[in-house]
Amino acid sequence: MDVAHERLIPKERGRLKSLEKAASDPYLTPTKPLIQRATQILRVKNDFDQYFQPIFVAFGPIHHPRDDDSRLYRAENSKLQLAAKFIKGCGRTNEEFYNNVKEHLSSLKKCYEQKEQDKWKENWDDDDLAWMFLVDGCAVLYLAHLDVNHYWEKVGCKNIDLVAFFKARYVLA
Repeated sequence: MDVAHERLIPKERGRLKSLEKAASDPYLTPTKPLIQRATQILRVKNDFDQYFQPIFVAFGPIHHPRDDDSRLYRAENSKLQLAAKFIKGCGRTNEEFYNNVKEHLSSLKKCYEQKEQDKWKENWDDDDLAWMFLVDGCAVLYLAHLDVNHYWEKVGCKNIDLVAFFKARYVLA
């Protein structure tokens, strides 16, 4: 012990020890933010649930439609078309993109909370997830490209389509 530390009274030493302990608290350690569902408190409060549910199209596994009866399932073909346009515009093959997604699938899955990943196991294997990430990711990138470059006329969107899209597009998980 150094001389300065010896001069401290036990109360002061205890306070300083609590600072050291607090600094090593795992809850204070910076963590990587993970994609997750909106908390139940937000979903219940003042009918906020409507803002956390996609109305036309869903991107990613959290809201992905699981059967043909889902209202979100109708947009799956549109996402496929958008993804195809994105890949073609990049000058790469479908296989190159798909293999790239499969190669990075474990990293992509780690972007989501573990409890979300556990739910996927009931519905999708890794090939299904890779396909979903490929189609959804490329569709989002193509939509962003259209949005940034004001190319909506090229895809023939009507104003009502744009309203639905803009209201729905940010529920990406």
